[in-house]
Amino acid sequence: VPADIFGPRPDKPKYLDKTQAWTRGKDGQPIKGKAAKRKNNFDHDEAGMTYDKWVQQVNECNMAIDEGVGRVMAALKESGQLENTLVIYTADQGFALGEHGCSIKVAPYDANISSPLIVSMPSQLPQGKVCREPVNSADLVSTILAFTGMMEPWPMHGQDLTPLLKAPETTRRDRPTLMIHTSDHFGADTDTVPTDPEVLAHSGNVPWWLMIRDGKMKYVRNLTAGEMEEVYDLDADPEELHNLARVPGNGELVKSLRSKLIAELERHKVPMVKALPPVMELP
Repeated sequence: VPADIFGPRPDKPKYLDKTQAWTRGKDGQPIKGKAAKRKNNFDHDEAGMTYDKWVQQVNECNMAIDEGVGRVMAALKESGQLENTLVIYTADQGFALGEHGCSIKVAPYDANISSPLIVSMPSQLPQGKVCREPVNSADLVSTILAFTGMMEPWPMHGQDLTPLLKAPETTRRDRPTLMIHTSDHFGADTDTVPTDPEVLAHSGNVPWWLMIRDGKMKYVRNLTAGEMEEVYDLDADPEELHNLARVPGNGELVKSLRSKLIAELERHKVPMVKALPPVMELP
């Protein structure tokens, strides 16, 4: 059971109070809390479901995925196409399993948003290697175009991952990986940050946020005025339990990562960068 399944701490954003999905059962073990059911086919939360049952449900789903992927790979091998086929195994981000008190997928923690990514092409890429550089789904489009020899039809946000795929144990990224969460708003609707809480935190009570991964460091800026920034060293703190932005003496680290985020927003010509809400004062 995750260490912080029952709620946030003083160094966590206030919104986590509202995303709380787990409560204590009679035996002290976590069970799904009561929540208003949403009128869509994605809400499978059942009040009172035990944590073990929730994990079992996820594992059963993963077994079905493994079986399906196995059939695809077997077909490629039997048809003689496996060696020269670029296979990319990835997914939409999954649901948290109680980490940070969440069972949703939109909060900016690796347990909520990280996706699997396995790339294979035995005739061109090394096998059995692990690359620790953070990448983003937008990079896949640029990578596929590069493998096919096609030019990008317009300026894109992704980076071609070919250098990393061919030398996965080296570092080849020249800038941080950027992620932006704006709920169900896209395009010109994200030019400015809304102040209406019903719009800002429409998805699971999680407000809009901006995030970069710079090597082992993660920086999160929640777009609620006066909210704290978050910084995590994912090598030393993979579960993101210790917010370095709230530790006195880390001001220069926070400001450096903040500047890198702003630079990425400007490079991508993100209009909201001109009027971001203020953050909590650093300790």
